Amino acid sequence: MDGWDFKTYVLGMLFYRFISENLTSNLNEQERKAGTPDFDYARLSDADAEFGRAETVKEKGFYILPSELFANVRARARHDANLNETLSRIFADIEGSASHSFLIGNAPQKDALLRSAPVASSSAVNPAPPIQVQQDIRNPTSPRKCGLFLLLA
Repeated sequence: MDGWDFKTYVLGMLFYRFISENLTSNLNEQERKAGTPDFDYARLSDADAEFGRAETVKEKGFYILPSELFANVRARARHDANLNETLSRIFADIEGSASHSFLIGNAPQKDALLRSAPVASSSAVNPAPPIQVQQDIRNPTSPRKCGLFLLLA
């Protein structure tokens, strides 16, 4: 692993931890203000958490399921034989929630916008193609650079 790979790995993990803790704190604070003093987003099931996905993506621009939060992944990491694959999937899920965030909200308005946009020059309204995770040729099961890390580059 060279310096660049190490830097992107460390900074990417720090960024993942930050957005995960920030999202949890924000959602916990909102629910506590709404009258649920013992609410803890990290303890919700993913199915229960889906209820707030659209609103959270509109507000934050991304979404992380409780099972994909840094604290929960860290708690299971020791027993996850495929941790690199787990992290790669989680990063793809976070990126996917962010890249499709423009579709959440006023659906009729956005449908009209997408229908009226010229196909050849519609990069401003169409989501970017998914970023492919490159594999480290020395270890094919280890993601070398993930799109989430590219946000820091």
